[in-house]
Amino acid sequence: MVINCTCGKDLDLSKNINGIIECDNCHNIYLQIEEILLKIEINNSNFTFVIKSCFGSPTYIKIPSTIIYNNKTYYLDKIDEDAFYDCTDLKNVEIPNCVNDVDVCAFVGCLSLQYSTYDNINYLGNSNNLYLIAWRPTSRKIKSCVIHKNTKIIEDYTFYECRSLKNIEIPDSVIKIGRKTFESCTSLENIEIPKGIASIGDSAFEDCSNLKSVTISNNVTSIGVLCFALCNSLKEVIFEKDSKLKIIKNRAFSCCFSLESIVIPASVVSIERGTFDFCGNLVIYLERNDLPSGFEKLWNRSNRPIYFKNQWHYDENGKPVVNK
Repeated sequence: MVINCTCGKDLDLSKNINGIIECDNCHNIYLQIEEILLKIEINNSNFTFVIKSCFGSPTYIKIPSTIIYNNKTYYLDKIDEDAFYDCTDLKNVEIPNCVNDVDVCAFVGCLSLQYSTYDNINYLGNSNNLYLIAWRPTSRKIKSCVIHKNTKIIEDYTFYECRSLKNIEIPDSVIKIGRKTFESCTSLENIEIPKGIASIGDSAFEDCSNLKSVTISNNVTSIGVLCFALCNSLKEVIFEKDSKLKIIKNRAFSCCFSLESIVIPASVVSIERGTFDFCGNLVIYLERNDLPSGFEKLWNRSNRPIYFKNQWHYDENGKPVVNK
């Protein structure tokens, strides 16, 4: 069987090695799975691969967790944007547990794609874990949701503009809360970031205007751009003890008008510009006695009061207060 590479050169599929065909003209790499061909991208620095696009008209595809290329094993990391674009006959896809990201547009136009459903959420996964990826709600009008205990990823935009969503439970199995995942969930009141999460995506909770309390686990290392911006009812941000937080990105808490105090963990080495813009009632408490060089010049351009660790203490209710 001969097909055309995207560069126009003919590829002889009978010459594949471990299912891999590499174009000797443009060096595109393809993975053959029966009648289907997947264009992939190899990352030699961490021995992973990304699925870029699909050629063929599959109704079912089982994506492998590993491939062998140049006698080395590579693990699936991501299914990229438009990877299965307009595969209108695709009904079932099995995604291995090792995947770390599935782009929000990976299955655009897959009108026949079937999902597993649990507590108002449609999931993608595999025969051993049907609930690997929380993909979309069954309706944007859902009021509550418990994410399945076996879920690994809550994808970008999953709950975007679910304005009636008031309560959600996220298990520690989840390692990713994606970009804009809960943006404009204007009824959401409280959120607990589970221990499996290392990074909270950009705008993940932006414009959650009724959000009052956030608890962030000690395993979170990064808070994304505009993550909690426009959460104008937010009064309490709790970082768990022994926090590993390293970076708070641009405008992460901007326009949190009700936020009166925040304790920045000692582990934080970088706060980007405008993080607390327009937080007019805020007092900032640092769990250290210096400002790291990674705190950008305009990190506190609203000039909110700052107290170092030797200037404050916790009262009997666990609230920060300035020393007398």
